[in-house]
Amino acid sequence: MQVLKIAESKITIGYGWARNIKPLRDFMNVLHYGHHEEPNDIPLIFAPILSVIILFATMFGLALLFTFNLGIASTFLFGVIIYYLHYEWMHLGHHIPGYNHIFPWSNKLKTAHQLHHYRNENYWWGITNSIGDKVLGTYKTHKDVPMSKSIKHINYK
Repeated sequence: MQVLKIAESKITIGYGWARNIKPLRDFMNVLHYGHHEEPNDIPLIFAPILSVIILFATMFGLALLFTFNLGIASTFLFGVIIYYLHYEWMHLGHHIPGYNHIFPWSNKLKTAHQLHHYRNENYWWGITNSIGDKVLGTYKTHKDVPMSKSIKHINYK
């Protein structure tokens, strides 16, 4: 299974097959698809608690597997939790009309995230920074990116 495919400035994560299995499709709807259909629905902005628990358990398990040290694994998990809280705060701020982040670069990310939701879902993925978008070529000016026909219905692609 191909996990990451980059072609024509489009990135496809290898969970597309999950759309064909109803319980997974329902979970993905809550996790991300529903968020694109209703970007300002506050409960859909945050990840479901089950996915957060899976993320934290996985990160802790991997840290423990690589270090064999409970202290290091716990410290790593603490860092993951802090970053996750930062991510969720930034994402919430991106969706609150009229909210301005403290730092100017954060407001540029907010503008880019709005373009991600209202112009083309294949661009401007960054929530906390734009490094990945710049490396993958998905951080462009809005004039260089066509309007997407599937912007509100990404699960139907």
